[in-house]
Amino acid sequence: MKTRRRITAGPIPRLSKPTSEEAPGPAVEGSLVRRILCPIDFSEFSLAAAGEAVALARLWKAQLTTLFVFPPAAASGEDPSERLAPIPDTSVRSVVAKDMQDFLLPAGAADLPVRHSFKAGDPARSILDEAAALPADLLVMGTHGRSGLERWVLGSVTDRVLRQAPCPVLTVSRPAAGTPVSAPLTGILCAVDLTETSEMTLGYALALAQKADVPLTVVHVVEGITEASAPVPYGVSQHGLHRETEARDCLRRAVPSAAGSRVEEVVVTGRPYREILRLAVERGTGLIVVGTHGPDPIDRMFFGSTADHVVRGAPCPVLTVRPSTRQTRGDV
Repeated sequence: MKTRRRITAGPIPRLSKPTSEEAPGPAVEGSLVRRILCPIDFSEFSLAAAGEAVALARLWKAQLTTLFVFPPAAASGEDPSERLAPIPDTSVRSVVAKDMQDFLLPAGAADLPVRHSFKAGDPARSILDEAAALPADLLVMGTHGRSGLERWVLGSVTDRVLRQAPCPVLTVSRPAAGTPVSAPLTGILCAVDLTETSEMTLGYALALAQKADVPLTVVHVVEGITEASAPVPYGVSQHGLHRETEARDCLRRAVPSAAGSRVEEVVVTGRPYREILRLAVERGTGLIVVGTHGPDPIDRMFFGSTADHVVRGAPCPVLTVRPSTRQTRGDV
């Protein structure tokens, strides 16, 4: 694929540790996904998420746990997130469990063993606590996004979970009318920033692509200024081409040689989230994999500007992968 020639500025990000000409790539120990947690609120958004959770549970032969949170009935002026509420008795939980089983039927879970869990209280806190207790390897949930400008406003629960989740999170938007609950995965787009934090992001994308037997596009976006938005200073155009070439070399070294011919490396220039979303639309991508900032409290507040925009604007499910505490901060 030809790169989009644009005016660029600033340094090329590099991997924090040197890579060889044939990088071995990030290794995934054991099964990548053994326990999946999928919160359900009986909305069309959680139905779409349930479809993806069921498909991934089958793909990885993973244990699927659904979670329903009984909201507390807060008194007037009381913050619901601060109020503890008892879980309803067995008879109520049995009725909800039956409703959850029926809810999962369109997602193809008829013959899939599913564990149902219940909590009461603040939904976001309950989801995070359950994910830590399992512990979950993957959290799948709906974004509650809409169309037009409203799609850029995530549900408050999803927003909080994305910032604090102890594991990767797959966010799923409401499918278009007539779209199957869980369409077959046709390809994966993985965005990396070529810092050390990209290792885990790329590892997840490679493992998923190999497991699902689908092509993988690994993209790095060189941040720059487009010709349409700024005058072209003398010599900047050639400098931009040099930076793209350098970034392409870094990307080639980051992708393991054993990844195979179904992995394509792409370098483009522009605003990262815009280019990621553009490529996803142009290629009919079924899944976007993107890294987030580190797990420290300040990073949790900001989440990651690129990942944040991608989750809100993506035409397909997005898997956000947070680096471990041993990794340094990145900016995708």
